[in-house]
Amino acid sequence: MTKELLLTAARALLVAKQSDFQAMVADLQEGLANETKSSAGDKYETSRAMSQQELDKIHTQLQEIARQLALIPHLETISSSAVVQNGSIVETNKGVFFIGLPLGSLLIDEKIVFCIGAAAPLAQQLNGNSAGAQIMLNGNQFNVLSVY
Repeated sequence: MTKELLLTAARALLVAKQSDFQAMVADLQEGLANETKSSAGDKYETSRAMSQQELDKIHTQLQEIARQLALIPHLETISSSAVVQNGSIVETNKGVFFIGLPLGSLLIDEKIVFCIGAAAPLAQQLNGNSAGAQIMLNGNQFNVLSVY
């Protein structure tokens, strides 16, 4: 598994999510445009307010996806290091972690990779360590097997 392959999969996941959210926005906006004011004005206003809240949530999620997509080119430029840093892939006794994008798990080359943000507690504990290091987090011991 290479960082390029991982970032390509991450980009594809984010673009797919972005497309799904944009379709949801279009559906909600179409529903709002087609909604006619009924004689029960409060019901109409409540429905519109709920739709607007949903649109606001989706726009927030779209902004986060855009932020994550903008991080990928930066992560691509970070060269490999024997020391854990933002952009590192870290293999531990508890699994493989990619530091830099909080995406959850991705399946890369039939291996599950947990993508965590640089601000995550585990990422902060791993930062600056190299192969052979042991860290404790929430009662769990993580043995760093390799960093690439």
